[in-house]
Order: sequence, then structure tokens, then C-alpha cells
Amino acid sequence: MLKKIIILLVAVGFISTLYAADEAKKAANIEKASAEVIKAAASLQKAANNVKKSTDAKKSTEEILIAVDEMKKAADSAKKAAETVGSTVDDGQKFSGHAELSYANTSGNTDSQDIAGNLKLNIPFYSNEIRFIGNTLYSKNTNYDTNGDILDTQTTKNRWDAELNYDYHFSDAWAFNYLAGGKGDKFSTFVYQAYTGPGLIWKAYKSKEQELKFQGNLLWAWDEHRQPYQVTSNDTSHSYAAYQLSMDYGFQFTESSKFIQYVMYRSEFEDMTNYFAKSKTAVESKMSDIFSLGVSYTIDYTNNKAAGVRSYVDGVFLASLIADF
Repeated sequence: MLKKIIILLVAVGFISTLYAADEAKKAANIEKASAEVIKAAASLQKAANNVKKSTDAKKSTEEILIAVDEMKKAADSAKKAAETVGSTVDDGQKFSGHAELSYANTSGNTDSQDIAGNLKLNIPFYSNEIRFIGNTLYSKNTNYDTNGDILDTQTTKNRWDAELNYDYHFSDAWAFNYLAGGKGDKFSTFVYQAYTGPGLIWKAYKSKEQELKFQGNLLWAWDEHRQPYQVTSNDTSHSYAAYQLSMDYGFQFTESSKFIQYVMYRSEFEDMTNYFAKSKTAVESKMSDIFSLGVSYTIDYTNNKAAGVRSYVDGVFLASLIADF
């Protein structure tokens, strides 16, 4: 409980510090812009008075040019202040979504239905951004006898995972992050897993064709096991301090095609054998402004699997219809 409170206090304190710094920056820019405007107005007034009093046209012209230069400086300062107060993370950035759907239906001695979905949402506002990503996979097989009667119906896959991220961008390369995530799989070691905690994002490289981003978080995690997680206890619940590291890489290798690589590693601090890894490799090719076709291969690894679970690794290959909106 104490660890949870400490993590929460650290997160709240960090967010408060960033907010205060951002507000101070805005106030400083506004104050500077106001001073520039006042200075320019005084120069313009001085020039106007000199024009009235002086018969020296050359001197009057110089005074006016000085005043005009001051007004230009004031306009630039006012523009910067306005951008600081009302700008977003990236000019022109707005709400965006990305949805993937895969479906297969086979018939014969065995009827099989497989469906997979992926949803990403990005909501930027000022220096903040909210990001959501969710995945689901479901498979069902129906077996028939020689007379066509149903022998049995089995669900072979039923799992989901989701993460919600809050980002505060305090520079083009760095952002504060707060992460909350969860995962469930009917046929895995765990009934569910949940985790949450603060972290940092570093945009290491960005160009027109490529983007490389790293994210690291300190987490408090909860695992609900299907069986007691220790041989000396009947307790199926396990909560612990953990960390998560991830990398996102994107490469636009043609005008319409993109390569994507995501890698994640999450581990408990105290018991280093309790760790999880995930990799997703994908290629997407646009058919129109909205629709694309994509293929992906995802690997999910759990190091501490239950005795009744066959494999440490879940691998999924998908061909998907994609919509960007």
C-alpha cells in the first residue's frame, strides 16, 4: 500500500511541476509581448510628435522607420505569446483513429470462425495527448459427425489487451507519460493482469520517412492467476512493483507503404523471472485515403507460465483491412 501511495504522489508532483512550468512560460511570453507593444507604441507616438514639430523630412522619416521596426518586434512577440497559449503538440494535429479487422470463416467437417480487431485513438489538445490502443482475438470451432450433427463447439482463443496513455509534451523530443493497462486471456496463466504508473517518452528520431520512439514506465501491477502463484500459498492474487520499456519504429518505405515494429518488455522488480515480452511486426499498404491492407505477426511471451499452459509463446499472423480516420 505504501508503494502505491509513493508512486501516486510522485506522479501528481511531477504533473504539477510541469503544469506550473508551462503556465510560467506562457505568462513570461505574454509579459514580454506586452512590453514590446508598449515600447513600439511609445516609439510611434514619439515619431508622430517629431513629424509635427520638425521640418527636417529626413529626420522624421528615420523616426518613423524606427517606430515601424519596433512595431514589427512587438508583432513577433505577440505571435509567439499567442502560439504558447493556444498551440497544440503539432500544428494541424487533430483527433485521429486507426482500426484493423481480420475475419476468417471455414466450413466442412469443422466450422471455424476467427475474428481479430485492433483500435487506436489519438486525442491531442494543447501540450497534452490521450492515446488508446486495444486488441482482441476470438476463435471458435464447431465439429460435426458423419451425419452432420454437431459433436461439440470449442472456443480456442479468447483474449484482449488495452492501454490508455496520457502524455504531456514539454519539448519536441520529451514527454511525461502516465500509463494504465490491462490484459485478459481465457487460456493463459492469468485471469487478468492490470498495471499503472508514470513514465517518460523520448522521440529519438523523426523525419518524413522514419520515426523512432522509446517509452519507459514505473508501474504498480496486479496479476490474478488461475492457480496459486506460489507452491507455499493458496493465494491467486499477486501485486508488485514493476517497470515497462517499449520501442516504436515506423518507416515509410514507399509513398503508400509503411513498415512498423513495436517491442515491449515488462518485469517485476523483486522477482526478475516474472517478466513478459511482446513484439509486433507489420506492413501496411494504402489503397485510398481511408482504407489500407496490412499483414502483421505478433508474439506474446510469458516467462512464468502455469503448469497446465502448453506454451510460453502465443504467435498470431493476421491479414487485415485497415481504416484510418
